[in-house]
Amino acid sequence: ECNGHFALVDAGMADTADRVVNYLASRGVEKLDLVVGTHPHADHIGAIPDVLAHYQADTVWFSHIAYTNYTVTNFLNSVKRQGKSVIRPANGTVFDLGGATITVLGPIRDNHEDVNDISLVLMVQYGDVRFLLTGDMESIAEKELVESGADLKADVLKVGHHGSDTSSSYRFLYECAPEHAMISVGTDNKYGHPSEQILSRCGSQKIRILTY
Repeated sequence: ECNGHFALVDAGMADTADRVVNYLASRGVEKLDLVVGTHPHADHIGAIPDVLAHYQADTVWFSHIAYTNYTVTNFLNSVKRQGKSVIRPANGTVFDLGGATITVLGPIRDNHEDVNDISLVLMVQYGDVRFLLTGDMESIAEKELVESGADLKADVLKVGHHGSDTSSSYRFLYECAPEHAMISVGTDNKYGHPSEQILSRCGSQKIRILTY
């Protein structure tokens, strides 16, 4: 949210859509300037069709579609019902959001075997404050992003893949150098996220961890 303009990046599982819609309503949202599906997994785009049933979206970004399934088809159809098409924004694309900017940094390539590695990577900047959103990007795509020379410095990092030890490599964290790391993770989840390795890596760089 920035000066009355709104962007939504992912929306969780379909069965949590009511929570997302109700939250947007509580923030006074009437339409969404930008909706982003970082990659084709249900825990990221499953609720977007319900959101789009309530809110018009001016622009919809989606990562390269490596495969299709019910979740992806439902998402694409919900965009089509609004008379829109999804866009895979080119790296370097900048979206203006009420005084903030959202810049596409990655992925560097769209042909990764692991769908997590085709996650759209976004830098959100307002003034001097920078937020890096990484979807479920893992260490292979992180390495490519670092080696691309992209400016990854951020005040806040949205940790990739819910704090899995296959993301947030030491080198990537060093390049980002965030003060805060936000981890989207369910309490007592069956995957054991966030992993002890990630907590240790962040701790060694004195990054403050926030879970939500």
